[in-house]
Formats: sequence, C-alpha cells, structure tokens
Amino acid sequence: MYNSKYGLLYERGIKVKAICVDIGGTAIKYGLLEQKNSKQKVEVLFKDSTDWNPKEIDGTGVSKFVYDLIKDTLESENIDFVGVSTAGVVDADTGHIVYANDNIPNYTGYPLKDELEHLTKKPVAVENDVNSATLAEFHQGNTQGTQSNVCLTIGTGVGGGAILAGELFRGHNHSAMEVGYIPIDDTTLEDGGSTTGLVRRCEARLNNNEPLNGKKIFDLIQHEQNKVCIEEVDSMVKTIAKGLEIISYVIDPEKIVLGGGIMQQSDYLILRIQKELDQLINKHIPVEAAKHLNNAGMVGAFYHAKKQIIGDD
Repeated sequence: MYNSKYGLLYERGIKVKAICVDIGGTAIKYGLLEQKNSKQKVEVLFKDSTDWNPKEIDGTGVSKFVYDLIKDTLESENIDFVGVSTAGVVDADTGHIVYANDNIPNYTGYPLKDELEHLTKKPVAVENDVNSATLAEFHQGNTQGTQSNVCLTIGTGVGGGAILAGELFRGHNHSAMEVGYIPIDDTTLEDGGSTTGLVRRCEARLNNNEPLNGKKIFDLIQHEQNKVCIEEVDSMVKTIAKGLEIISYVIDPEKIVLGGGIMQQSDYLILRIQKELDQLINKHIPVEAAKHLNNAGMVGAFYHAKKQIIGDD
C-alpha cells in the first residue's frame, strides 16, 4: 500500500514497529512496540513512564514534551509510525483535540497530530485513551473474538468505549460513550463509580486526617474489615452496576470489560459487579477485568495507527 501523504510504501502483513505514547493527566507512558506480522500479537519491546505537570507544561507544550521523551528511540530505531493515546475528546481523523477539561489547560483545539508529525518526521495517529483501551482489548485482550462489547475504565473518572459490529463506535461528535455523565440516583456514574469518588467518601467518613488511595482502602478491607470502606465499595459496586444496566439495554454487548488501576482488585470487585448486574437486567452479560491494565493505551494506539496509516488491521 502506498501512502501518498508520507511518500511511504507499505506491504500489508509485514513486520511493523512503532513508538506509542499514552498521555494521561499525571503521567505519560511511552514505549517501542512491534508486530511481526498481522497474525501475531503486538509486543511491547520496552516501555517507560514519566510524571508530568500539565498545568506547568500546558496543553500547547505536549508535543514538544512527548518528542523529547521519544527522540532517542526515533534516532536509534527504524520506526514506521507514532501512535498516540490521549486524554480528551479526539477527532481521530485529523488528530486534533476536540475538547479537554482543565486537567490539561489549553489542550482543547490543539493539533496534536500535526505538531508531532512536524517534530518527528513520521506518520502520527491520535486516538482517545479509552477508545485505545477498547481497541487493545478487542484485538488481543478479553473481548477478542466478539463483535460487540463495552470497555469501561475506572480511575480518576469513568470513561467508556464500545465496539459495534466489529468497529469502534466514536459517535457524530467524536464523544460516544461519555458514560461518566450518566445520572445514577442522586449522583452520576463518574461521581459514584470512580476511584476518586470512593476515596473522597471514605476520607470524609473516616475523618482520620490520613490521605487515602484505592490500594489503602482495600488494605483496610482485607486486613481490618473496615466497615466504612466495605460500605463505600459496596456503594461503588452498585453504582457501576446501575450504569452498566443502562449501557446494556442500549447496546446489548456480548461482553463487558472493566479497566483502570482499581481492577488490580478485580478478585474482590468483578464477582460483586456481575452479581448486581445479573439482578438488574433480564439477560446475562459477562463482566471481566480488562487484560491490558497498564499497556492498554499504547497497544490500542498501535492498532489505531496501523489501520489509519497502513490500512492493515
């Protein structure tokens, strides 16, 4: 396949190597990924991560910051393209950031693809982070082999992605599956179902002036059977299940996968979420933890970029 924009000739099915980047609100992951042929899984040859302060660097400085992280690899490796997964609403066709909240100031409207292509001199493709995670699970994760599925990531907020009829569903305004806004009782799926919300509620009720995080909350449950933490996790589970109920009646997926750092506790959470969902809907839709908890953004960015640039699934 000849890509006229970049003046490059690709042969479908051959080995492809790429640098992939996952831009989050507090950290940026990046690595070298390779697929030996189209029938093989994508392998992460190496990866690294760096913390960053978006409010200091500003959204308009993202491309230069990313370039500085990957330029040594660009010079030392024979790279076919750069794939990017990022927070924010993304126009995947143009690689522009349609909308981003204040976690990354001045990111809305930023032409990330164009800026990175100028710096790297390589083809670049950009996709939303949850959509990237959805693609990772679909191509070589726990929704592989399905034709319709839902992927939710649970962390600072709650994000969603969906595969319908074997294709990623983005929506007319590039913002399909913004499920965090779904109203649930007197709250939203994001407020009631996110790790951030869980931590906030536990801190308010325990009132012991000790900062918490998801891991500490589950440690308190495991080692101390802490009643407050158990109750708040139960509330979180119920909220997530109610959100999945609504999504299930709209999309009717074959499978649901849940990602995000809190799924390190999948042994505790998944069975409870499955039980709640089974009581709410008139069909059984299996719920599983996502396979790619840490590399999801990079792996999904690889598949998106390969399809957009090379035209090879």
